[in-house]
Amino acid sequence: MYCTKCGRELPDGVELCPQCYIPTESGEQGKINPVQKEDNTSKIKNNRLPLYFSIIACIILILSTLLPFVSIKILGLKTDIALIKGDGKIFIAIALISLFLSFMKKYIGVIVMGVLSVAFSFLATHSITHTNVKTDNDFGFSIDYSALIHKEIGFYLMFLGSILIFAVGIYGLLLKKGLLQIKK
Repeated sequence: MYCTKCGRELPDGVELCPQCYIPTESGEQGKINPVQKEDNTSKIKNNRLPLYFSIIACIILILSTLLPFVSIKILGLKTDIALIKGDGKIFIAIALISLFLSFMKKYIGVIVMGVLSVAFSFLATHSITHTNVKTDNDFGFSIDYSALIHKEIGFYLMFLGSILIFAVGIYGLLLKKGLLQIKK
């Protein structure tokens, strides 16, 4: 026996649907197959697009920790700094957790991971580019190294991956709540 409103399978003899609280009638109404009702929800449940974009975002975030995040140019010499030795482990953890949450379709968690990733991106960038390392030397003046620091490809990929994780969470949540309809 099936509920005529939500399509849920009901045990025989139930007078009220436990999900939508609509009274059931024994007879013709209870034997309706919920295929038409489940058609729309199966599209939402079987939509793999958030998972694919989550995998892409995870790859981008992990790649961004391996590539140069910033570089310092002093007297024609360039030194690249990647995040893999320091804050990069945080971003790898965020990427893997958000990927796991996408598999589990826990999109609120994916949104939280996206917000954390964006916030940590700003913090990592700010801590590297605005570190005012001032040293008094023999000449009696201070040197501010922050003007010599330049953003590199890892920086831009970090923000791209972070924003993509956040967008996957929003998109998946809209699909899950039924606020976004997918047409085949």
